[in-house]
Amino acid sequence: MPRPLLLSTAMLAGTLVLGCGEQQSPTAPAAPLNPSFSAEVDRSPAPFGFAFGGDGRILVIGLTIEDLLAICSNNEPNIDLLDQLAVTRPDQSIKLLLRGKDVNVFVLDSPTSVPCDELLDVPRFTGTARVLYTDSDLDLSGHGADASMIQVTGTVTDESGQLYHLVALNHQVVDPSNTSFDNFQKIRLTPIGR
Repeated sequence: MPRPLLLSTAMLAGTLVLGCGEQQSPTAPAAPLNPSFSAEVDRSPAPFGFAFGGDGRILVIGLTIEDLLAICSNNEPNIDLLDQLAVTRPDQSIKLLLRGKDVNVFVLDSPTSVPCDELLDVPRFTGTARVLYTDSDLDLSGHGADASMIQVTGTVTDESGQLYHLVALNHQVVDPSNTSFDNFQKIRLTPIGR
């Protein structure tokens, strides 16, 4: 954790040095600290369809069961759009944040992937959730380890109409050499009103 402290100290020293020199009008535009540094920022809606498994279940985010069946039939699904903030850094690595509320989700009560022709036979929970996805180096082109995380919180209903609170987490870390991979996945359903 020394880097943020050093950066803060350097910024403070720079501010003190600037304060001792030529005075600038408070309404004048600020000069860039380092003209060679530039990052590109993109704010736009982006489609987000994702699935992961944990605790003997599979969570599908951004799609309905009908959308998944459309994919199985080689038809175009209706993938939910999330608000995206993508920052392309000077080294061309991309830092990404996606978030959305009322995103379609469903949970299949199955520990392994399900063939398309058996999707409707698997017990499932359907509903909507808030989704937050962060990735520190989207294309693994940066200089350090990459960490990504998906957090899902929402309400789903089983086929009998029982409501459940859904909390899910998918956290992945890839080392700088792209040879070591850590993954943590958790899907928890808690009945509401029982």
